[in-house]
Amino acid sequence: MKTILGSKYYLFALVLLFSACSSRDITYNVNAISFEGDGYLIVEIWNENEGTDYEPEQALKDALNNILYFGVLSNNKFTAQKPLLLTEENRNNFKKIENEFFKNDGDWSKFLRMSSSKAAITQNLNQKEVKVYQVSISKDLLRKYLEEQNILNPITKGF
Repeated sequence: MKTILGSKYYLFALVLLFSACSSRDITYNVNAISFEGDGYLIVEIWNENEGTDYEPEQALKDALNNILYFGVLSNNKFTAQKPLLLTEENRNNFKKIENEFFKNDGDWSKFLRMSSSKAAITQNLNQKEVKVYQVSISKDLLRKYLEEQNILNPITKGF
């Protein structure tokens, strides 16, 4: 009996270890600003851990990652946006192309642009200076791309 219980605890510890090692810490914050008529979602993004060292390219990738996996919460001016990768199957399908997608010359940059004329605004948040970026994300073009890559089913499928 001790061997069975011991092996269960050992297995549980291994599962915890692997899940901790495989998860990526999310250290950025996203705040929705607006959803434009042309299919662009505008968000603000910042990273308190990186402060003023938060680079524009990383902010763009983080904003896109947030739309894919987490969506955007609602606020008093904005309706919540669900993540594009809603199901486990969607996420697993995207994982197959994710490294290629987010490479420096990957397709990720086709769906993003900096909204403001300045790359970032430095603000004091919680007594720490951070760069806050405004990013526009083309959800419509991104969804179409994911459908073409057979990651998402077309919206019209089944009608």
